[in-house]
Amino acid sequence: MGTFFRPITLIGPNGHETLGALVDTDSMFARFPATILEGLGVQPLDRRRFHGSFVGQAEAFLRGEQAHIMVLFGAEDDQPVIGRYTLDSFVLDVDETSGKLVAKILLMIEHAY
Repeated sequence: MGTFFRPITLIGPNGHETLGALVDTDSMFARFPATILEGLGVQPLDRRRFHGSFVGQAEAFLRGEQAHIMVLFGAEDDQPVIGRYTLDSFVLDVDETSGKLVAKILLMIEHAY
């Protein structure tokens, strides 16, 4: 399990905000306080719920790259979290020894049909 802090910038229709977030490879999605997401103009998708939280989609900027990520609308006092889905969206992995985000190595597997 990787747990350390990294800055992430959330981008929505109403602007952007950079937050210090806990990188937690045991979490599936990113989670941010709902008031921050709503202030940025991020809307829940079809009011779907995931473990009691609404799910939405935002753009984010992390390590010099921009990508779309799934976000959970958390409580006001929730610690911002970067989860596994967000790392996959940026094609990143965790070097747990150094506590750094590193480029994920992708292997192409070809199948004969």
